[in-house]
Amino acid sequence: MGQFTFFIMPRKHEKHGNLVSHIREIRASVAKIFKLYHYLMEGYYKSSYLRIKPYFMPKSGPIIIIEDDPDDEGIMEEIIKELNFTNKLVYFTNSTDAFDYLKTTSDQPFIIFCDVNIPDQTGIEFKRQIDEHKELKKKSIPFVFYSTSVDPSFVNEAYTQMTVQGFFKKENSYEEIKKSLSVIFDYWQLSKHPNS
Repeated sequence: MGQFTFFIMPRKHEKHGNLVSHIREIRASVAKIFKLYHYLMEGYYKSSYLRIKPYFMPKSGPIIIIEDDPDDEGIMEEIIKELNFTNKLVYFTNSTDAFDYLKTTSDQPFIIFCDVNIPDQTGIEFKRQIDEHKELKKKSIPFVFYSTSVDPSFVNEAYTQMTVQGFFKKENSYEEIKKSLSVIFDYWQLSKHPNS
């Protein structure tokens, strides 16, 4: 990556001390963004650098997991706890129960993780059902496909026919799964959201 130089013009009548503080805050924010960018581009990441402690976390809504494999469910729960997230975890093994919950809950979920292969209907069909529901569409809940099945046609349909915020493959390694989840959570803590 090339070198970036920032020129910050002082505000009118702004005191020197306030300007210095303002510059330091901007540099700190830019440094965090570049750290995350380097990981995404080069695979380098130190989770402790961007970890936001639970009591500072503004997006404390429940984490929705739609997964019919109890082993995968258990792994995700263990990793989320290791990453120090205190959000309530809400599990569903089928799309029907998940959809009923989303329609009736007063909570604003932090994020939805959904397998592609689930009972009743595919994850793709489930997401399309959410997009067609006026009130759920307004909630703009971040939706991530997290599945062992990464068929190119599913990926293409997810990004061109509906609104999704990611399509990730379930890795076999515990550490790889942990790294993927860490990146997803870090991104959505930093990202602005209409209902956060």
